[in-house]
Amino acid sequence: MKPLSKTIIALVAITGLAAGLSACGHHYRADPEQRAEHMMQKISHELELNDAQLAQLSKLKTALLDARKQLHEQRKSEQDTLQSLLSQPTLDRDRLLSLAQEHLQKMQQQAPQIVTAAGDFYDSLKPEQQHKLREEITERLAHSPWGRDGH
Repeated sequence: MKPLSKTIIALVAITGLAAGLSACGHHYRADPEQRAEHMMQKISHELELNDAQLAQLSKLKTALLDARKQLHEQRKSEQDTLQSLLSQPTLDRDRLLSLAQEHLQKMQQQAPQIVTAAGDFYDSLKPEQQHKLREEITERLAHSPWGRDGH
């Protein structure tokens, strides 16, 4: 499989897992670790994962939770800065743009670990498991704001 194809599949898998975690969060109120564990169990059951595949899924869960934690730690500071900017009579566009770019940069720093973990998990799946995962992601995206073409 071409590297670009693997990257696209990994990004779709990440989006699907994120959508799954998000969707699960609406019905399963708990902290992020508990929601992630619940989703791991659900994915493991649905795809009938073996121990090696479960280990790869666990690495993906850890990468996603680590990224979430790092971004969440900066959230309060970013919110305070935004509040400060909005309290001024004139919006400091340069500082607001800088704030947005800093946030995006932090997200981009997390992407390689997540993509690697998602790719390793996806590659560990048998073709029929990959097919089932793609179907699940397609279904979840169809019911999420990301998959509705903005509608």
